[in-house]
Amino acid sequence: MKRNESIQGSRASLLWTLIFFALIQVSLVGWVQALRPSPGYDPEYAQKLAKLRSRLRETGRPSSLTFAFGSSRVATGLQPESLVASQTQASARLFNFGICRWVNPTAQAIVLNRLLRAGLQPDFVVFEVFPAYLGFERVQNPDPIRLGWDDLSVLDRYVEHPVMERLNWLGLRAVPAFSGRFVLLERWAPQWIRGDATVGFNWANLGDWGWTSLPHYARQYGLSHDVAQGYRQLLETWSADRASRQAYGEVLELCHRKGIGAALILMPEHSQIRGYYPPHVEAKLQTVLDGLRNQFGAVVIDARTWADDQSFVDGIHLTHEGAKKFTRLLNAKALEPLIMPTLAVRNAAAGRTASAP
Repeated sequence: MKRNESIQGSRASLLWTLIFFALIQVSLVGWVQALRPSPGYDPEYAQKLAKLRSRLRETGRPSSLTFAFGSSRVATGLQPESLVASQTQASARLFNFGICRWVNPTAQAIVLNRLLRAGLQPDFVVFEVFPAYLGFERVQNPDPIRLGWDDLSVLDRYVEHPVMERLNWLGLRAVPAFSGRFVLLERWAPQWIRGDATVGFNWANLGDWGWTSLPHYARQYGLSHDVAQGYRQLLETWSADRASRQAYGEVLELCHRKGIGAALILMPEHSQIRGYYPPHVEAKLQTVLDGLRNQFGAVVIDARTWADDQSFVDGIHLTHEGAKKFTRLLNAKALEPLIMPTLAVRNAAAGRTASAP
């Protein structure tokens, strides 16, 4: 009798423990969803979105709005804040939506679709092409912890097992005490996080127009041996992945349907990095770019040579000063020539409409 009572008591204790645990997880899910700025599960994107909305409230909708998408190379290497004259006028504005560690076209498609769902349609977009990772789409998909349910509908098209991806996402979302622990701790108990485990450094010093200002990028390092060797190994085994080409094609087609002008950009690279491209890899890369240009009318901006070797932190990321110089050069050589004619045509059409009886 006592043994049966003990077993029943243990079962009851276990049941209440599980119920208590489940209630805690449900509460944490609600807290993460309620975090501001939204979406709380992807604070880097959320902070940039809040910056954009704040700027648009202050200045109004510009005549032309350009979004730049890409990895940390875009996030830290494009500095719209340096375009003071352009950014303070109501004609054309550039916002940096580069997201650190999101290196593939699928991630860029996810960010663009988020903005469109939020009613923020740009007039022009710039998508990064990261050559060394162009053939590694499947192993570089965005962290599912930072995705919403709507994002999965974009991701489904480029993964081999979409059902497993969704189950994995559900499992992570069901236990935010684990999957979202750093986001939660950084918000409410930052003193409990080791310095090297912090998640907020990517957005702690955002510029007004989305530039990711990492403090240690203020200094010039030149070329990192580890980065150089890693990049070289990727290029030696390079092949354009089908999913990557499909993702670029579909996002360019989406832009075409929405009337959004689009360009593809290859960010600056150290001269030694550029020397690692085998001739056959360079030829295949150009074939891929030509195909996207011819099929979708995308402009290709090959800016790999547009920064000197003293402008790099590690060979592929620009210093603060390097980002400033490159952004001004990009604006003068590519963005203004691409955007201004379109803006002139649009203004002329608007004028004709306004003067019509």
